[in-house]
Amino acid sequence: MLQGRPNFAEVLQGIAARLEDEDQSVQKTALKVLQGRANLTEDILQGITARLEDEDESIQLVALEVLQGQPNLTEEVLQGIAARLEDEDLSIQKAAIKALQGRANFTEVLQGITVRLEDKD
Repeated sequence: MLQGRPNFAEVLQGIAARLEDEDQSVQKTALKVLQGRANLTEDILQGITARLEDEDESIQLVALEVLQGQPNLTEEVLQGIAARLEDEDLSIQKAAIKALQGRANFTEVLQGITVRLEDKD
């Protein structure tokens, strides 16, 4: 019955591929479609994390919102989120805090940030 149709994982991979699209509205739409999907693959999470470095702050915000809902994030992804705590934009900082809240290693991440901030002094 489903013969010839892509499985759900393939569909998600296709959506995640749109994160690299030149059109920012396509990127935002892809992020919003991925939001709320539990247990995204590591490849997809890396693609979302890469959007945290986007020039467009609205893309960064949506990426943070997507990551906020993910239960098991790698240290690398958490560090990417934590780096946004130093962003000049207050809304980005707030979204990063929300994405990190409630994580088992939240304290460790904050300690790492504290050390970096102290090094800047």
